[in-house]
Amino acid sequence: RPPQTMFRVFLASTRRLLTPKPISALTYTGDLQDPGSTYIYDIRRTHRALECQRPLLPWASQRHTRPMPKLDILLKGNERWTSQFQMPDPAQIACNMVNMLKCVDLSDLKDAPPPAFWAGIATGGSQLFFPFLELVGGYSPVLTLLQLNLAAMSIGYFSGVKWGLALSKNPVPTPSWDTMRWCILPPAMALSGLLLPYPLGFLTVASGMITSLYLDLKSCAYPPWALALALYMSLTTVTGLMLALMAYVLFHNKEKEKKKKLKDKAEDGDEHGDGGQGSGASDKQ
Repeated sequence: RPPQTMFRVFLASTRRLLTPKPISALTYTGDLQDPGSTYIYDIRRTHRALECQRPLLPWASQRHTRPMPKLDILLKGNERWTSQFQMPDPAQIACNMVNMLKCVDLSDLKDAPPPAFWAGIATGGSQLFFPFLELVGGYSPVLTLLQLNLAAMSIGYFSGVKWGLALSKNPVPTPSWDTMRWCILPPAMALSGLLLPYPLGFLTVASGMITSLYLDLKSCAYPPWALALALYMSLTTVTGLMLALMAYVLFHNKEKEKKKKLKDKAEDGDEHGDGGQGSGASDKQ
């Protein structure tokens, strides 16, 4: 089966085991003609292209789904706004991620400011260049360490952007312990990956990059070019880390075996040399 079909089958089987929870949205309830109807304003579709009008949860029963209006949220009369930010289940996270990725167009990179554009292109290219050198020329501890540090630096860059948005004059969303926690989580994962052994370190840093991308896609405060840059950086970083992990698994053990053979050969040579000197001395006597 194609990968997309297999992924859909996986999501369908997972949804049967896990009950869907409310999506991250703002629910508006007011004096409506239909008392049972509720308008779901999805904040993640703010600043998106108009043609991208896909529901984030296809299996969720929603009467009306609309993009969030560009106006301040006020409490007045019988109108009530409530937040439904809850921790989703794994199936919901995967489905949200797929649908949000469909709303990102890499061609929006052309609208990025030149400093951000060229810095992102150079960093993403470096993430793929270092593991390519290892796959061609063999395992290098220096390049492996440089690869992990560069990936951790990229995570720190995007976490710094989140932190700046959270502390700006008109932040969206407003600063809270929740927003601060999500600003700190990805770099904490990157730091943990640098301290762990290489196989676990690669996977931990890659997980931190994917977490950072998911948080960026959920936010409604980024322009399209920033989301495209985050997607490009995440793809190159995760791909580079997986290639570096492949080079480590393929060549590191071979290097260890080669060094062990050379060491054993040198020890055998020393033993033969000592034996030859001893026999020569006995002959002289």
